Amino acid sequence: MALPYAEIVAHRVFDEFRADARARADRMLAEADKELGGGGPSKLADLTGRSEQTRQVTTIAVDAAARTSWPPKVVAIGRALASGLMSADDTQIDTQPFIMAALAELEFPQASLLELLVCHWPMTAKEGVVAAPFTSAPNPWTAGQRIWLPSEMAAVRPRLRPVLPSLLGTLQRHGLTDQSDNPSDPFGRTGRTMQQRFLSDRASQQGTWANLETIAGYGPAGSWLPTELGQEVIDALLAAGAELAA
Repeated sequence: MALPYAEIVAHRVFDEFRADARARADRMLAEADKELGGGGPSKLADLTGRSEQTRQVTTIAVDAAARTSWPPKVVAIGRALASGLMSADDTQIDTQPFIMAALAELEFPQASLLELLVCHWPMTAKEGVVAAPFTSAPNPWTAGQRIWLPSEMAAVRPRLRPVLPSLLGTLQRHGLTDQSDNPSDPFGRTGRTMQQRFLSDRASQQGTWANLETIAGYGPAGSWLPTELGQEVIDALLAAGAELAA
């Protein structure tokens, strides 16, 4: 006897999903309102509707929050929305759709890999490659020694190994990381100082400062480096309470 699965199961799931999505959108908007000083729904509605740009960024934020089940991402999206709405310069708000588009697609696996690329660098230890915390805050922004080969990522985060190409593709598509195809100076922005810093770090790892020519050059082809936008996105997730180390 045929059973009305679509009518009973699908409709119930869809109804519950719509309720869950609405609750996540409400939480995201409440977080945005909190960041803006807590003026309430009416004031927030005035801010979000004041221009085509604010309406666009709000729509992206609501859609992104509705489609995730990861609470830190909901919070991060709300704060990103508030940052865009607070911008006094209409040209600055254009960056918010990029951040929110990235947040919309990032779930835990992608965010875990991005956290590795942004917050650590590959250090060679007796037990093999380890993720050493990256504590420098260069100004102007540079990748520093955060130069990762896929084999190093897989060694440090083995759970990500089976899906590593897919994760890297997502991060690169949103401009959160990029791959070097130039063995000397990727992106043409790093300069001699950054290259020497990397060479010095590698020499220190190997316990010698003498044979720098034996150390791979800065940013070998096929390596991956974080971008400044990637830094902003991971900072937003971490500030929202995401725990990404795996």
